[in-house]
Amino acid sequence: MIKETFIPCSVGIFDTEYTITDYSDKILVKIPSVKWVDNSGNLGFWYATFDDETDKAIIREMANNKKPYIERGENIISLSDLL
Repeated sequence: MIKETFIPCSVGIFDTEYTITDYSDKILVKIPSVKWVDNSGNLGFWYATFDDETDKAIIREMANNKKPYIERGENIISLSDLL
């Protein structure tokens, strides 16, 4: 079963979202970014695929909490830490 989760966020001036698609054996994350062309910033996206069991467990917890990070005591693990 494929599970898709959307996590709202802001990137620059854009209100957008991360999209986490869980295929069980791998997770695809659509990550918003600002794409610069000359002096103009537009909304862009790039993709990351995760198949490591530890990474998948962390991303699933992020999806369940609807946040692009998790807290472990005083430590914060973000999606960018996994890239």
